[in-house]
Amino acid sequence: MESFDERDLERLKLQAEEQLWHDRHKTEFIQESLGKSQVLTKRMVDVLSTFGDRLSALENAIRPVHMETLTLTRARDNVKQVVGLLDDVIKHYDTSLTVQATLTSKPSYQLQDYIAAVNRVRQAIGYFRTSNPHNAEQENLVKLYNASCRALETEFEQVLERHSFPLPLHELMELSEVEAHHLALSADVVATLRMIATHLGDCDCVAELVRSLAKVRSACVASTLTDFAEAHISSVVATPGKSKVPGSAQKSTLGRRSSLRKGVLRSGSVRRRGERDDRRITMALDLQGLEDPDHLALYEKGSHPFLHYSEALSRLLIRETNLVEAILPPEGVSLTLQRLFAAPFDVFVGQGEMLAASVGKRVGKLSHQASLFAFETVNTLRLKAEQLKPIFNKIDKETFSTRLNELCLNFVEVSKQLLRDVEEDTFNDASKRMPPDGTVHELTSNTLSFFVALYDYAEIVGNVLRPIEEIGSRKEGIHWAGQDESKSNFAGWVLSVLKSLRSNLSKKAQSYDNNILVNLFLLNNYDFISQTINSAPYVDVLVKKHPMLKGDYVKLIDHQKQQYGQTTWQRAAELLTVETHSGTLTKKEREIIKEKYNSFNEYFDAVVKLQREYAIPNTKLRDSITKENINFLVPLYDAFDKYYRHSGFSSRNPQKYLKYTASEIEQSLGSLFAN
Repeated sequence: MESFDERDLERLKLQAEEQLWHDRHKTEFIQESLGKSQVLTKRMVDVLSTFGDRLSALENAIRPVHMETLTLTRARDNVKQVVGLLDDVIKHYDTSLTVQATLTSKPSYQLQDYIAAVNRVRQAIGYFRTSNPHNAEQENLVKLYNASCRALETEFEQVLERHSFPLPLHELMELSEVEAHHLALSADVVATLRMIATHLGDCDCVAELVRSLAKVRSACVASTLTDFAEAHISSVVATPGKSKVPGSAQKSTLGRRSSLRKGVLRSGSVRRRGERDDRRITMALDLQGLEDPDHLALYEKGSHPFLHYSEALSRLLIRETNLVEAILPPEGVSLTLQRLFAAPFDVFVGQGEMLAASVGKRVGKLSHQASLFAFETVNTLRLKAEQLKPIFNKIDKETFSTRLNELCLNFVEVSKQLLRDVEEDTFNDASKRMPPDGTVHELTSNTLSFFVALYDYAEIVGNVLRPIEEIGSRKEGIHWAGQDESKSNFAGWVLSVLKSLRSNLSKKAQSYDNNILVNLFLLNNYDFISQTINSAPYVDVLVKKHPMLKGDYVKLIDHQKQQYGQTTWQRAAELLTVETHSGTLTKKEREIIKEKYNSFNEYFDAVVKLQREYAIPNTKLRDSITKENINFLVPLYDAFDKYYRHSGFSSRNPQKYLKYTASEIEQSLGSLFAN
């Protein structure tokens, strides 16, 4: 155990000595390196000390040169600034000579250079007004500037005139909704005009731009609207009641009508370009033909000239507004549009007011069909007011939007009166001309035909029937109700008119001196009303308002059938009563039987002769009445005839009384209502 410890200690001693040797050598190396580093440091300190001394000497030598350089630089900058100011001043003094050649030529040759030259003149004037207001050069520049601005104004108007042409009316009316919003001039022309307008706007010449643009474009608008008037002189008069879209390729022939007074727009003179700005388009709507049944007895939707005029005017307004906004600076748009459309809009509103007033005065004289255009006008004006409201707000809301709303409300009042007039006419119609064959009265057919035509305007009619305060006001505009409410109002009015019609028909029926004809007349009219309502597109609307409507007319028809049967065959039934007897007939009994045969034959002959002149147009109803007549009378006659024919009531001349057999009675009944 001890020997092991000695070996271990020996080994550790050797390791310690070896480590000590290595550490001694490392220490010596570090000391040697430190000595070298100290030598190098001393040398570097000596070098830096020498360099610092030299830099100080250099600084002392350069500082005076630097100060002199700074002084020269400041002097140079001052000279340069003075030269620049002198150049700027000299430039203003030389402006008139420099731009003289450019400004004496027409702007159209080099428009951009011309505008640049005008801007130089404007800047020079600004300089002289600030720095030397009494300089003679300023007066020359002002004259040159004014002349150049006038030249640009002239160029603006000439460019506008060269490219402004009236849009043919048929092209205007054929434009799609998107095309109607396109600019009226090409993009290059608009860019040129906008360049001139922008410059003149900067030069406070907006008023002249407004004048020129309003003058030139209003001439185009006036020409287009004049084409409209002339187109209607040819189309409306040539085809009464079927006015074509103005400007169509098809030309109308005047034919025998030469007065040009039947519901047409008459055009007056339109001043040419260059004349007064307040030109007027003189157009007058003559309504003397509206009560003419050949003229507007069958009004076609959208055919009235005033509707075409409103559409043409609105399209022109949209196109011209887009053009003006594309050319002029914002401050000139409103005044330009006001000048451009004040006259056409005055004419439009004036025509509308004349139309509404004329229709209002003629309430009671117009045919019901002819009054349909009033309802369409209400809707057209309402839609145009909504469509053009953004444009009107840019121009003058009080002048345009408010007046258009007021015109629409005028037509609402006229339409209300027309509806009241239809109902009152239906109730009070005093026509004494009755159909001799008991068929449908003219009042019934006209009223039901009017209902069918009116259904295209059901929503409009339903809204017109609302209280005026609910419809709107001149300032707030027109407010339309929902379809459910409007159609309910329409249905209520139709039901009220139908009630008035039934009442009048009942009164008219009493003018017949024949009760059978009274029953057939009411039967035919009620059946016609029922058939028309059942097949009408508005039947669901009526039934929703009055669920028992169809059943009510079925009851009315059944009641008249019963009345007809009682009135016609009650007497025959009394004559065909059978009185039983036994054994040989007495003389009195034979005479009674002869009298019954004679009376029945005479009565039946009279009924058949009379009712062959009557008519039941509805085949189904006619067959039904014929069948009921046969089922009622033939069995009665057959029983009567079988009982008495061979009873020996007449031994000398039985054929005198036995005029009909049951089959002949049936055949005769089948020939009724053959008219």
